Amino acid sequence: MNNTIETSFPEFRFKTSEGLHQYLFRYACMCADEDIDPEELEYHMIGVVGLLDYHRDVPDREIITTIENAYRIASDEKPKSTQRRPAYHPRAAKMIAKEFGTTLEHLQASSPITPPLDPGEALAALFGPEELVCLARKLEWAKTLPIAHWLELDDQLKHYQFVVPNPMTSRTGVTKDGRRSPRTAYNTGQRRRIVCDFDKPKPGIQPALIAYLSDYCEEEPELVLTSGGKSLHAWWRIDHWPPKDIIVFEEEAARIGADPHLLGDASKCQLVRLPAGKRNNGNPQSILFWNPKN
Repeated sequence: MNNTIETSFPEFRFKTSEGLHQYLFRYACMCADEDIDPEELEYHMIGVVGLLDYHRDVPDREIITTIENAYRIASDEKPKSTQRRPAYHPRAAKMIAKEFGTTLEHLQASSPITPPLDPGEALAALFGPEELVCLARKLEWAKTLPIAHWLELDDQLKHYQFVVPNPMTSRTGVTKDGRRSPRTAYNTGQRRRIVCDFDKPKPGIQPALIAYLSDYCEEEPELVLTSGGKSLHAWWRIDHWPPKDIIVFEEEAARIGADPHLLGDASKCQLVRLPAGKRNNGNPQSILFWNPKN
């Protein structure tokens, strides 16, 4: 008696009017969401694609790479038990602030380097000369271009509000629904930074919380900037940290008031405030502490 259970795959509904590569990625994402074994999916997709009367040959490697990318992104986006952030603990934050007593003036005075006033100078220090960078004037409008292009804008850069703090791997990527976009997990490179946005604690205690986290991880932030509103944003360079240390740090940051939506690998393509940029209300996003490690 054969007790093998045959895997049930989603229906393969490719239309010749759309791009095959995009559809294969979208289909692989559907299978990843259903937790289908990727090796079984590989044989299935190679089989169904082989039956298509497509205008070009589709190598097995293209299908395998598409599956790998889809499953990697699905893994990044699924919440993991180790990535559940503790709720904000206002009392703990207040106690820490009282212990450290760091003020905004202390934070600015401790900056190892005089912070730049120009976003172009900041970007040039934070990204390599050949890297792609994603910037946006508005959350719904973003572009990924070589850093050299952005630096040519000079004063116009001051009108940008947002940046992805990690380098991009290509100008566009494919979203889970098959659209091309300049900002996706698919075209964002390895996570390089943690950005802590202290939007919940009162402004007066935020410098002390940043000082505490520096003491906690035994590293100073790369930079601290104002959001142009009520919160401070602190960036830490973490691409040399062990994964376990990243998780522990992020849990502590969330506990004392860092926005959990900017934490975790799934957040790597999130837009954050551009250092030395300008908020849409005209308020400057000034850099207060400057210690770039690129």
